[in-house]
Amino acid sequence: MNKKTAGILLNILFCICIFYTSAFFAWTAMSKVDFGYSAMYEMLDIDGMVRKYAPKNADNEKKMFVLTDREERIRLFGEISRSINNAGEGLEDIEFKPMMSDKSFKLLTLPEVQHLMDVADVVFWFKISSYLFIIIGLFCIITMINRKINPARAAFAVPATLGVLCVFGVLVYFLGAKEVFYFLHEVVFKEHQWFFYYEESLMTVLMHAPDIFGYIALVLVILAFVFYTALMFIAGVLFGLNKGIN
Repeated sequence: MNKKTAGILLNILFCICIFYTSAFFAWTAMSKVDFGYSAMYEMLDIDGMVRKYAPKNADNEKKMFVLTDREERIRLFGEISRSINNAGEGLEDIEFKPMMSDKSFKLLTLPEVQHLMDVADVVFWFKISSYLFIIIGLFCIITMINRKINPARAAFAVPATLGVLCVFGVLVYFLGAKEVFYFLHEVVFKEHQWFFYYEESLMTVLMHAPDIFGYIALVLVILAFVFYTALMFIAGVLFGLNKGIN
């Protein structure tokens, strides 16, 4: 393989590693603020969802969810978020407490806990693979330095990556965001139940699923692109300093 071809392939691999790492950084940052649930609460009309569907739940205890307030629902979502990022630990213990009541009730059913455990597994492997991509990215840097291969300029790589993201965005738009969401769930979570009707699932009501995931995905992609842009420019500066030293 000649130097030019090796340079192109290494730069493509390096950009992929940087973006994947950026996605990991974005996920970590969003996890710290429970994916912005409190900021999206009114936009998703969680109060309206609870008023409409919680009383229709066949479980009399879960009907009591209609008596929870905004702060309690934000707390519950936060507990689910932290459990998913912690290998699903504590999911079965999450309870909600209605206003003016001393008694707490289980939030999640067994199928919901199983599904969230499956999600936690995906998150775990996403984190593990992120560390792998960081190592591969470092390998790309060392190889490019040793072989004196010029890295792609951030001024070119960043717009090119934005173009790729826009293409994927257009594809998702024309295929249908909900259809893509359901297809991915059928592929990834085929072994256990993943679809829950609002009338039977407080989890789905609490999240206004699948709508919430569209907003979270959009914010994650934007934040990942911000991290990617910063990392690409930092990498460019470091490569320049190394070149100057040599």
